[in-house]
Amino acid sequence: MVASYFKNYYSPFPNADKIPSLTYDEAMRLCRCDTGNNGTRVNHSLMKEIEEAFGKALRLRLNVQLDLEELHDRRTDGLPTIVIYDGRYLRDNLKGPAHAGVYIGRTAKGDPILNNPWFGETFIAPIIDFKAAWEIRNKSGVLFDPNMQTLVSDDAASHDITENLGGLQDARGETNQTL
Repeated sequence: MVASYFKNYYSPFPNADKIPSLTYDEAMRLCRCDTGNNGTRVNHSLMKEIEEAFGKALRLRLNVQLDLEELHDRRTDGLPTIVIYDGRYLRDNLKGPAHAGVYIGRTAKGDPILNNPWFGETFIAPIIDFKAAWEIRNKSGVLFDPNMQTLVSDDAASHDITENLGGLQDARGETNQTL
């Protein structure tokens, strides 16, 4: 969902074409999702793998001790965040496994609105319950930042740029052919 948002809606974004369109199954494989009881192990290594798969068009950061105001500010800036919380605790007040949803806004009362595969596209989480469930998981989240520098394709990067520049003079006035 987050990748699709950046690919199709975030504007201006010069690297949207670097993000592949993924099917649900492809996204599950990319995130190494275990459809059994284990889900996805979220770590820095996974963040790097996803960045590579997206052609470095997005920068991903796994952060802890985020706060709701930061999530809201990022959302206001058009930057969705995946929040990691205890889904069972949110629903039943019983500790369970980590769960994730995309923070997409908040109500007038401040209740977070999440896009969540289990709870629905616009799940309103009561703020008191959400804070407790999120605290269990160290108020973790995956932050997405678009890489606004135009990325050079692998093909263009492989060309020897010195052949088009001619000789360059260094500070001593000597001509050099390499950079």
